[in-house]
Amino acid sequence: MAPKYKNDLAKCYALLKLDYNWKTTCEDLATFVKALSDITTQLISALKSRESIQPISANVSPDNLMKSIEAFLTAYECPYSALTDPPLNERFNTPEKRMLLLRFLCTELMAHRRLAKMPQSTVSHASQASHQATTEANAELAAYLNLACSALGLPAPAVGFSLANTFSAIGKAASEAIKRCPPMHMGQSVLPLTGLSDRQWSQVARIAALLQQEYASRQATLVKRSDVTVQSFKWSDKAKTQLQAIAAVYQPFRSALAKSAFPGIPELLAVRDNMILRIEKTSGVHGRRYTSCPLNKILIGQV
Repeated sequence: MAPKYKNDLAKCYALLKLDYNWKTTCEDLATFVKALSDITTQLISALKSRESIQPISANVSPDNLMKSIEAFLTAYECPYSALTDPPLNERFNTPEKRMLLLRFLCTELMAHRRLAKMPQSTVSHASQASHQATTEANAELAAYLNLACSALGLPAPAVGFSLANTFSAIGKAASEAIKRCPPMHMGQSVLPLTGLSDRQWSQVARIAALLQQEYASRQATLVKRSDVTVQSFKWSDKAKTQLQAIAAVYQPFRSALAKSAFPGIPELLAVRDNMILRIEKTSGVHGRRYTSCPLNKILIGQV
């Protein structure tokens, strides 16, 4: 039977074989510093290729402790804003905040130890896959930034652009554009963008997954109906001589239609409460602009 632990930090200590009491390391400052020093020293030893990162000293003075933690997390490129953004004197002043930091460092150490036990070929393959995924994500990000800059009338980001400066320029231009809009033109966000708990984020992800499933089902139906419609025009002898021409015209549209998909969480967070008022019916003027043809105007006589 698997042992039961008080919380995740206690489980991390047990798995890492660290002789610490989770409660003491969170409540007692001296023990907290000692645990930090021990874990960061082992973590840097596991990194091997990050000489620029220095562990937190067990003898650091209380006045310099927060600066030492901040320097370590900055050099380690910690991705969690809860550990890097709050005011320095309030960042780790409670047991809960200290537990969050210790749990993060412990899970990082566990991950590096597990990687060290894997065959080098597996690690290299995973690294290449990660690099490829990062490259694809960067290309997608650049495409979205170009669209945002184009919509706001800003010049497209140059090669080697500063991401921080680009986001700052986009944010400033977007704020100016919103000020020129009529009152309540943008509406209110349906989902809050801040303050969501882990459970609420899970619910957001579940809603996005359900929407993706529904969108994919409707998309497949639309593609199938398009195929059947085009196929129905190929029965005549004249059409049979133009099959290649029909395919040349139809296939590009079909390919574009099949590739489109509901993106997911970002678009879900962007939904506003007044968007439903701007969605035009398929029988509207703009919708019929692409579906109306002379055949629609021919009335079927009495049978």
